[in-house]
Amino acid sequence: ILIICPNENTGGTERVSSIYFKVLSKKKYDVSLCSIFKPLKAFGLDSSTRSLETLLLSQKRKILRPFILYFYLIRMRLKGYSILIQGEYAAAISVFLPFKVSIRITNNIDAIKSDKLLLKKLLIRSLKCHRILAPHKNIISKDLALNKNIYILPNPVEIEFPNTNQKKSKSVILEKKFFRFLAVGQLNFQKDHKFLIETLKKLQVANEFYFKLDIFG
Repeated sequence: ILIICPNENTGGTERVSSIYFKVLSKKKYDVSLCSIFKPLKAFGLDSSTRSLETLLLSQKRKILRPFILYFYLIRMRLKGYSILIQGEYAAAISVFLPFKVSIRITNNIDAIKSDKLLLKKLLIRSLKCHRILAPHKNIISKDLALNKNIYILPNPVEIEFPNTNQKKSKSVILEKKFFRFLAVGQLNFQKDHKFLIETLKKLQVANEFYFKLDIFG
């Protein structure tokens, strides 16, 4: 499995890519992660991580970037990799591939800026013919209604208690009566803050725990 990560920022897409990579690796899959613009240094992944590649397209001439990415995808497919693409740029390039890939989308394509009209057109064409993974049904626009290969796959969450090998630290966490949560991110439907608030309310009623939630966005 080859995971393509745009890595234009250090945000949700990069976090999800790193979780997919680590979970699949633990399950003994032959998985590679490729960041196409710049090195992926966050989320516990760096150049020393096995099966991590970087194309460094940000350092290449713009006219060469799509060809570099295209032939890289062809080469990895010939090696037997199934390909999961994330990011608008790589997804748009995939329309020219002679094989099917999986594309994970995180935003409604109607939100793409008007100055990226060509990118939007290519993206719509590629999403019509490839398999789509989306974290929320509201992301699927009317342009994709005819594509039957659409799967809703909620964003994964990585849960790790510090010092879980020590029984004492785990019991201290569970015995606390007050928790403070901090949510930082875009204030839009795909972050689903309503679900977060409703879930905390249920936990408070069921377990007599008290929460404070701070939301920044």
